[in-house]
Amino acid sequence: MSRKIFISYRRTDSADFTVALYNELRNFYEDDAVFKDINNIQPGQEFAEVLNAALDDSAVVLVIIGPTWLSESGPRLFKENDWVRMEIAQALERKLRVVPVLLNGTQMPKKSELPDVLQSLCDRQ
Repeated sequence: MSRKIFISYRRTDSADFTVALYNELRNFYEDDAVFKDINNIQPGQEFAEVLNAALDDSAVVLVIIGPTWLSESGPRLFKENDWVRMEIAQALERKLRVVPVLLNGTQMPKKSELPDVLQSLCDRQ
């Protein structure tokens, strides 16, 4: 079974926390066991192809939800070509362990605030 941890986040919402989390996780796991797009996608690689391969090799997906995730993501999450939407939707579809990580008192979004393909995120502990 894979040990890869995939980190899904919105740069404008939680980049600083996500960098710190990535670095901390790498202190405990092998270098290639933690996936964060900006650290693991090399110049010239096809973005979607690398994301799909990383999800295929993941045991858990951490969805970092900060204070502006929904307000900044809301309209974007309803667009099928939004990367955060695609990451979460694919993880849920593949029945991976998806863990919402709520930052700084952020509340879990309501199902009605998310597109249908992401609504089961609200049922995750």
